[in-house]
Amino acid sequence: MDDPEEMVCVVSMSVDGRAWIVQVHGFMDFRHAALLREQVDAVLRGAHVPVLIVDLSTVAFCDSSGLSALVYALRRCRNASTHLILTGVRGTQERWMTITGLSRIFDRRPHVTDALPAAAG
Repeated sequence: MDDPEEMVCVVSMSVDGRAWIVQVHGFMDFRHAALLREQVDAVLRGAHVPVLIVDLSTVAFCDSSGLSALVYALRRCRNASTHLILTGVRGTQERWMTITGLSRIFDRRPHVTDALPAAAG
């Protein structure tokens, strides 16, 4: 298993033509959750983005700071009239979302490919 001290949260962005996709990798914890907030801000500062997909399928760990960054993203997207879709939510992330009630407020899809039709219309 990888040493948690060596793992970092890497955020990459791409445009599918129908949506911006932010892919998050590694640990989304108190040391790294700010990266997600920064990327969401960067996307929303540009031209209007109708759909933002945040892919969490390769996140190894997510604590309350990571969840807080997702709530931040949801608020920012709502203020910008952007539809936020989370993909790849599983394991501990899924349990935290269920326990906190966040599972009821986020649009979640299993994979990015499942979210893209929603981006098309």
